[in-house]
Amino acid sequence: MRDSLFTIPRVTPFVECPNCKRLIEYGLSMCPSCREEVTEDYARASATKLVLNTQACSLANTIKSAEPAVVIVLCASLLGFFFVDPGLLIVNLFTPVIYLAAILLWLRYYRKFWIGDDEFQRARARMWSSLRLWIALWLAQLLALIYLWRSAF
Repeated sequence: MRDSLFTIPRVTPFVECPNCKRLIEYGLSMCPSCREEVTEDYARASATKLVLNTQACSLANTIKSAEPAVVIVLCASLLGFFFVDPGLLIVNLFTPVIYLAAILLWLRYYRKFWIGDDEFQRARARMWSSLRLWIALWLAQLLALIYLWRSAF
């Protein structure tokens, strides 16, 4: 199955053992490694945290993997600008909008998730840097389009 920018990834729920921190299958009442009892309330909270953390990191990686497209869109936009083809520039305006929407949705859902691990913290930082990159591209495209429009009149 292909990863999508707007689909929350499916994740198998696991529980972190309260004693040895090993991931165990959700539904077990005892850790198979250290024999620590796992209560239902703890299991539910741990599984929720792990699922949200894994989903956020997976989706962030999918969004981040599209960053090489910035170079392609920038080159196509430059072609449109230098060969005075505003149609090419206008069509390329929509690519950053799609990625900006995906990043903003990610930030809306996961920005305030405060119990994420180190990998989640890195994913959040990557989303902010992706946001800045796509905004810079989109603004450059808009400025080029405005320049072409003004120079035509």
